[in-house]
Amino acid sequence: MKQKNHAAGFEVRKIIRTIMLSAGWLVAAAAQLYAVLLLNLHWNLFDWSPKLDYNTAVYAIGIVISLCEIWFLGKFSRDKISWCAAVPACLILAWIAIHLLPAEPVTSGLWLSRSQSNPLWFRGGITLFLCMPGIFCFWWIRRHITAGKSFFAEQ
Repeated sequence: MKQKNHAAGFEVRKIIRTIMLSAGWLVAAAAQLYAVLLLNLHWNLFDWSPKLDYNTAVYAIGIVISLCEIWFLGKFSRDKISWCAAVPACLILAWIAIHLLPAEPVTSGLWLSRSQSNPLWFRGGITLFLCMPGIFCFWWIRRHITAGKSFFAEQ
């Protein structure tokens, strides 16, 4: 009887762990997107004007913290349900990054005019920061598969 209770407790812990990992992936991806978009808006809302101030530091720290979260989530995710939350979240971030890569058109006028678009290094950095979760995710999936573990087998 004690053996059955122990096995049932293990299954409950495994389910809770999977739910927490899946939620963690979604929250970390949303935090990454939020920090990158706030930095983009702070430096590039109406015209390109980078400012090194308190807000920029907060956004940069938010980007680094969310990337660290994603690294550790990738390291500890071993079940296919949490990967089913991670892969779409990372693909959505990469899709947004690709759409943010082109330069904005330079326009004139009174409303929403732009004298210059943001530089390529900024757009490339935004793209890199939004694609890094996918790089981390697929890195850990590859490591899991090359370790001889079947990715689609029950954990």
